[in-house]
Amino acid sequence: MALLKLNHERLKTEMAKRNLRIIDIANKMGISRQMAHYIIHKGGSQYSSRLSAIIGCREVDLLYYSIRTPKGVTMVNNKGRKEVRIARKN
Repeated sequence: MALLKLNHERLKTEMAKRNLRIIDIANKMGISRQMAHYIIHKGGSQYSSRLSAIIGCREVDLLYYSIRTPKGVTMVNNKGRKEVRIARKN
């Protein structure tokens, strides 16, 4: 299962480039400082559109895909091929 997640490290980097602090993000979003801290460090992808508008970057730049496999299943890349097969652990 592929999940779309907020890239917190990229968000922090973009904030540092633009000299934005957590309190600045909170004021522009109209939320508390504590809520802005939660969004920046642990928040989900639902905040990406608002954050990208404030920071001035594309929404896609703040997101990444994460693949979650069922328990006991590993992803195996077969000698650099683009195909990925799923192999069960014994």
